[in-house]
Amino acid sequence: MHLLKGNGKARRSGWVAIGLGFVALGSSLPAQADIVADWADTGARTVTGAAVGVPPLSTPEDRSPNYSVDLATLHIAIYDTVVAFEGGYDPFAAVPASLPAGASFDAAVHEAAYRVLSTLFPARSAHYQTDYNSRMAIALAADGAAAVNSGKAVGADVAAQVIALRSNDGRENLVDISWASNPNPPPGQFVPSGPALAGRGNPNTRPFVMANAAQFRPAGPPALTSEQYAEDYNEIKQDGIDDARSTRTQAEDDLAQFGTSPPPLFWTRNLNRFANLPQTVGNARLMAAIWVAHSDASIACFEAKYHYKFWRPRTAIPQGGLDGNNLTAADGSWLPNNVTPNHPEYPAAHSCASASSFEVIRQLNGNKKKFPFIMDFAPGVLVRDYDSTDDFLKDIKDARVLRGMHFRTSTDDGTNLGRQVAKYVLRHHFRPVD
Repeated sequence: MHLLKGNGKARRSGWVAIGLGFVALGSSLPAQADIVADWADTGARTVTGAAVGVPPLSTPEDRSPNYSVDLATLHIAIYDTVVAFEGGYDPFAAVPASLPAGASFDAAVHEAAYRVLSTLFPARSAHYQTDYNSRMAIALAADGAAAVNSGKAVGADVAAQVIALRSNDGRENLVDISWASNPNPPPGQFVPSGPALAGRGNPNTRPFVMANAAQFRPAGPPALTSEQYAEDYNEIKQDGIDDARSTRTQAEDDLAQFGTSPPPLFWTRNLNRFANLPQTVGNARLMAAIWVAHSDASIACFEAKYHYKFWRPRTAIPQGGLDGNNLTAADGSWLPNNVTPNHPEYPAAHSCASASSFEVIRQLNGNKKKFPFIMDFAPGVLVRDYDSTDDFLKDIKDARVLRGMHFRTSTDDGTNLGRQVAKYVLRHHFRPVD
């Protein structure tokens, strides 16, 4: 058995100092830095549709939600607005036509964020309207009507440019899955668990920074007859089996649950904790870079998934006698330790997303790999303390194997893809100005 325990220190509740080591969770952020963290939380509630009573897919008829793309759009608008006032970094996409003297910074940021959310999610106003009204009222009391009106004009200008940048982004152009209806798929081909395959819009969604979705396509899964495939197969056959036949320890079962909550909720909750820098422009830069890299990595990941169409362990292990590999014995009754997502196996999407996000966090933290942060499976549940980004990335990889979802190579290649995307994003955007 390859896996002994997770690298993070697991606990059931409680919080510690997090993020880039500046602010403890629950403490007060510097006044101006609050604006980015506040809109990050409001954006997360809006994009995920998490509030009770709001339809989960209440979006305009001509588009479908994509949490990472939509959050990247929001945070680009916030970042470009902040940079217009404070400078220090290259804008990502939008420069306001004018910046009137005395314009309210807070009003500009509020307006930019509000315009993006209200354009993308007009039917989810219950998530953001009250926040916008109350924050704008505070800006009005602090800065006065003339400054607020000037600031709102700046924010509206930036938001319009960013929204135009992402219009008709291709997300509705679903990848072809005619191959999935083959009643006798060849060994190695993904077999859907139902008709609604997930992530079909990602491969044709226009990236933010990458030249195209296939730019960082990995080499592909190991050949079915290879020793590497057999090693991957036998590892997950033992470690990722369902609970009824498992020899996993409690610590391994806890780790297996890590990251299996819905990705939009898992990632927004955990990544938003990093919006704790003392400088507003640094906060805005960090969150925009995280979500742009996260989004492009997801696009690249799903492009590769639907290119290779590789089978999941839930299909591969019961059909081990068909793969032509003498080192893989079939187990017709094998079931994974979790319901497997209905999209192809390779590469592992959680690894793509994790590596892209934490490569950004690492680089924007002075290339430090060690600093304290936490991640959790659900609010206050299965909380894990970390002081190393590498330890977290290893835990994510191990968790996907322990859950019976992914072969080891898929998690390794997904991690490499995510890092490549993040490095490319940071080479081309969010750079300091001389």
